[in-house]
Amino acid sequence: MNPTGAPCKFYQMGTCTRGVNCAFSHGRDFTLPRSAFSNTNTNPGSSSKPARSPALSSATLNEKSSSKQSSSTSPIPASAEGHGEEEIICAICFETPSVYGLLPSCTHVFCLECVRKWRTSKSEVLQDSGASKNCPVCRAESTFVCPSPTYPTEPSLKYDIINNYKQRTARIPCRYFTRTSRCPSGDECLYAHNDASGRRVLGVRRPAPRPSRERIAIRSVQDLVASFDQMLRSGTITFIDGVPYHYESDEDDDYEYEDDEEYDDEDPESDEWHTDGGGSIDGNEREEDEDPWGTVD
Repeated sequence: MNPTGAPCKFYQMGTCTRGVNCAFSHGRDFTLPRSAFSNTNTNPGSSSKPARSPALSSATLNEKSSSKQSSSTSPIPASAEGHGEEEIICAICFETPSVYGLLPSCTHVFCLECVRKWRTSKSEVLQDSGASKNCPVCRAESTFVCPSPTYPTEPSLKYDIINNYKQRTARIPCRYFTRTSRCPSGDECLYAHNDASGRRVLGVRRPAPRPSRERIAIRSVQDLVASFDQMLRSGTITFIDGVPYHYESDEDDDYEYEDDEEYDDEDPESDEWHTDGGGSIDGNEREEDEDPWGTVD
């Protein structure tokens, strides 16, 4: 702060940008002389503006700042809060859908093709978490997707569209139930689970879940580690200079030698099935017109 207490003329005009860091006084008890704000240009033909008081400048600035603040916090019109015509775009591809995919549990907008790709994704992360059957934006669970050529702006219109869609699909037989008497959706399926007499079947079981590729890979590694550990315990494998080495017993060598000697003593024609001599493993000959390799002479 200036020790002389000299007032800040910019503060008096309401335009000081230094605030509390200003070296001059921001007190309101000091008024600058009118000559500081008057136009000192005495050239002929020049326009002169009346002087404005510091209090008026400060009040005007406060009014402007308050009006800007109120305008920035004014509520959004009701028409802009809903889905305006320019706002009805797919939340995945950001394009205007030609056919909408309506989710019964939320109001987010999607293309039918985009939301179906999301729900049928083969990503293991989505499959394990179950998020593929939820809304991509809010994660609200939806058991099905309803196609619609238009987007309903009112809840009653959306209810009518979904209800009509469920009535149509209820007359179509479920392909899963018709083939295996099971359905991935169970009793929540939109399609017909009817018996031979046309009556709806309740308590339809879901198919057993398939193990994911990650679980299969983990199981394979676990089996490999268990087999390797068993070989270490039995002494059939050891490490030499950090390299695993597998010992073969003499019994295995004798067994292989006896098998080779047995085949050497037999008639070569009796071993015809072992080569491509036209015979079979059980001794029955193939038909003459059958080509074992699937080729044509």
